[in-house]
Amino acid sequence: MIERLTAVQFDRQAAHGRTMPGFIVAENALCDGFELIVKLSARCDRAVTSLAMELLCACLARDLGLPIPQPYTVDITQEWIESIADPTWAAAALESVPVAFGSRRVPSGFGQWVAGTSMLGPLASMAAGVLLFDAVTDNPDRRQINPNCLQLGQEIRIFDHELCFGPILIGWTPPWQVGSLQHLTTSGNHIFRDALRGRDIEWVGITQLWKELSDDTISGYEAVIPSEWGDALPHVQEALTKIKNARDHIDECAIEVQRVLKC
Repeated sequence: MIERLTAVQFDRQAAHGRTMPGFIVAENALCDGFELIVKLSARCDRAVTSLAMELLCACLARDLGLPIPQPYTVDITQEWIESIADPTWAAAALESVPVAFGSRRVPSGFGQWVAGTSMLGPLASMAAGVLLFDAVTDNPDRRQINPNCLQLGQEIRIFDHELCFGPILIGWTPPWQVGSLQHLTTSGNHIFRDALRGRDIEWVGITQLWKELSDDTISGYEAVIPSEWGDALPHVQEALTKIKNARDHIDECAIEVQRVLKC
């Protein structure tokens, strides 16, 4: 279940991020307030498809026990847009569909992932799960120059999945085939590849979570996509097929990830 909130206060535009998200406060039907960071369709390369991929990947990550901020859909009303002091952000909101994607702001103290961070056992296992998740979702955007990962000690939070499940390119191979993840052997292409090399990872627990995903659970991700994002549904359905296929070959996917970690 994805809670739908209504934007009530604009704070500021984020200092970083090519989609220039905004920090806002949004409320639920009980008038409980939540501090969020939100993305607008007009600021995304694939418009509502980008928002749908964010929500789809958030649902998948949550079911896999990965540390992702709580996702929401957020109604943005004309009245609220008129109250925004930042004219550029207000204009983008006006050009967007009236439902944004929102993520709960992480607690203070978290900072950007730092290369070379020492990984204790639980963090190494979590990082391995994230690497497998990114391999399955075709996520090209967790690189050293743009980690899309926050950390506080041995805790992490992952975010920004709008580029996942991009258009299928000529030469694309599924992530369970040998050589399909060769691009990850290049240092810097994934923040956890170098950190996990030589680590003794228990993959059985990680892959078991994938195996426990039922067809109904995966298909149910489509139901959380707001009707306002209807143009994204063909892309969502294609992504769901990829998830089911990867789940059915998850042991082979993990073997390919392990091959990358040995290169």
